[in-house]
Amino acid sequence: MSKAMMRDLCPHFAIITATALILAATGCGTPRQAGNRETSLAEGKQRGTPFLGREDYSERLGLVMREALWNHTFLIPWVLVRGSDASLWFVAERYRSEYRFDRIYVHVTTDEKVTANITPYQFIGSDWAILGRLAADFRPEAESIAGEIAKKLTDHRGVIR
Repeated sequence: MSKAMMRDLCPHFAIITATALILAATGCGTPRQAGNRETSLAEGKQRGTPFLGREDYSERLGLVMREALWNHTFLIPWVLVRGSDASLWFVAERYRSEYRFDRIYVHVTTDEKVTANITPYQFIGSDWAILGRLAADFRPEAESIAGEIAKKLTDHRGVIR
């Protein structure tokens, strides 16, 4: 596969990877035998999905997250998931080269405590896959991002619904 084809597939790969990781983390359950289609759709609406939309968090939280992630070159829009404890998980990515990308997981609890973790990922066939992860330490940057978000949230209480 040529480098040009790999570059064209990068955004699609990132979306598929993010979706797979979130499904693996939240669990997707065992499929049941299909019965009445209308009944199963109604059950799905009542149960809800772990993925959230713009209407599921405050405008202020969205602005704080957008500014913090954008300042550290993470792409917008992000994927947003509600945790089992009603906390929020923001997941975004940034591309550092044709060989790797970084994914950030920002966890915001209902009492507005913020933690962040950045994980580097490599594309197949790169030397970075072997050596890059050994030298990568994103803790300082992740802590800086979490601190920045927490400070802005403290200044404006009550941003999580």
